[in-house]
Amino acid sequence: MPPPVTPISFWTALWLIAAGQGLFLVFVIVSSRSGSRTARLLMAGLMLSFALTLLDYLGYWMRWHYHFPYFAGIYLWLALLAGPLFYLYLRALATGQGLRAGDLWHALPALAMALARMPYYLADAHEKVLALTGGVPFTDGWWLPGIFFAYKGVAIVTIGHLSLYGWRASRLVHGQEGVERQFFRLLTTLYWGFTGAYLFYYIMSWTPYFSLVLDYSISLAMAVFIYAMGFLAYRQPLAFHTGSLRAALQPGKYRNSALTAGAVRSLVAKLERYMESEKPYLESELRLPQLAEALSTNTHHLSQAINEHFGKTFSAYVNRYRVKEAQRLLRHPEWRERALIDVAYAAGFNNKTTFYKAFKEVAQQLPSTYKKRQMALDN
Repeated sequence: MPPPVTPISFWTALWLIAAGQGLFLVFVIVSSRSGSRTARLLMAGLMLSFALTLLDYLGYWMRWHYHFPYFAGIYLWLALLAGPLFYLYLRALATGQGLRAGDLWHALPALAMALARMPYYLADAHEKVLALTGGVPFTDGWWLPGIFFAYKGVAIVTIGHLSLYGWRASRLVHGQEGVERQFFRLLTTLYWGFTGAYLFYYIMSWTPYFSLVLDYSISLAMAVFIYAMGFLAYRQPLAFHTGSLRAALQPGKYRNSALTAGAVRSLVAKLERYMESEKPYLESELRLPQLAEALSTNTHHLSQAINEHFGKTFSAYVNRYRVKEAQRLLRHPEWRERALIDVAYAAGFNNKTTFYKAFKEVAQQLPSTYKKRQMALDN
């Protein structure tokens, strides 16, 4: 006889709410019409996979699996989707690149784990219950060794997989500037927190100090990290559009601003004069607060003026000047003999990736192409 269902407690009620919150986040992110559609779908996929993982945990905690055993253990392969979904989400934001056929290989580990559980999924309900209670070694006859379903195997595969994609995602941070860099860094920090919670769970599960309350607490930490990522993803278009991560996370952005349309035009004119005369964009560490102080205004008003007048983020606005400076240098015969990275540094960029990305966006061509064309004109 399967054990009886455990009554709902404070913790399990909390997890039911948390799983529902995850499904709600999926709906909110998918229904949003701002930002990259590919990025939204990838983040929604991450939220959905975790919400389903929570429901799987609930099935274990409340013993539902013994009475409804159809999808027990789906966390084994859902955990192998978290890393790829997160990495591809950041890549979509960083490069504007959609999904390609070659990206399917990112799903292979999860697919392999899901296929390895097919004997369980194809068994009848009675056999499933026997498998859950240890009566049937349902994985022995398949190509994936049973060690992958043991604690050590699951721990090594899951933590290793999450860490690999965390490392790949962290590399994307270095190619960003301004609010984009802040956003990427915050998201990757949350991702590493989620990975660390996973690691802590497996470490503690091998000690005599592990308890159900500790299991609940670790899962709570994982939920906080994941759902914070989902909330940030929902606010991402506003953060990038306004050029301020902090302001984008505040409700009613610009709603109560005292900056009138005339004041915006006046501030923009003052900003343009300052940019043309002082060339602050040549400083690679130029930040919004620094520029606001030079103009005797505050970051909120300056961000609003740039956003409303130019339709750009602070970083995009500054990089437009840097690209124009790079073009000026490349038109000079002496600079055309120098490496492109030297031109990038001289124009105020601090890395090659940002330089190429901004140059292509402003000039509609790569800096190498622009350089060749200038050399051809001389000849």
